[in-house]
Amino acid sequence: MMELERGLDLQLVLRENHNFQFTIFNQISMPKFSKKSTKQKTIYQIDQSGKIEQTHRATAVAYSNTKIKTVYISSKEKQKLQSVFRLTGKNRIFVIQTFAILVYLLLESDITGQNKFVIDKEYPGHEAIIKSYIIQLFKNKKNQKIDPQKLHFSKIGKKSNAHKISNQAFNKKLKGRTVKAEEILALALLLEVKQK
Repeated sequence: MMELERGLDLQLVLRENHNFQFTIFNQISMPKFSKKSTKQKTIYQIDQSGKIEQTHRATAVAYSNTKIKTVYISSKEKQKLQSVFRLTGKNRIFVIQTFAILVYLLLESDITGQNKFVIDKEYPGHEAIIKSYIIQLFKNKKNQKIDPQKLHFSKIGKKSNAHKISNQAFNKKLKGRTVKAEEILALALLLEVKQK
């Protein structure tokens, strides 16, 4: 009997014709070595085409990196949405909440793991409230606590792939998720729930 590498005890059986046959009769546990995680951090860029406040035009938001995803709302649905915000006296937050909700819908199934997202500075000075809305939606809708460090804001140029993808979705050259005013309003109601 001889001990060979890889933790296998082998019985060496010699044949008269000098051929070898290895019979594995026992496999013992290999020592476990600590390994660094093979999961890579993936950074996705998020861009918007068609401003929320331009209600005569559609809006599309998209992310891009190893994969792409888009969310689209038509001008008609935005006008319906804006009317409700006006009737409830919340017209001032119509743009910021709608943008945050569209980003949430874009990320709702992809924010797990080590993924990080860089959101274009569409509305400078409102980054903190946009981030808080997104985090609150994950908490109230999915009971999911999100690390704020997963969400960043930066200027994304027209040369980025996220810009190209959002523009294609805006021009209906790329199909993605289409949302209605009712879906946005349902999520907006969750932003009225006080966080504990």
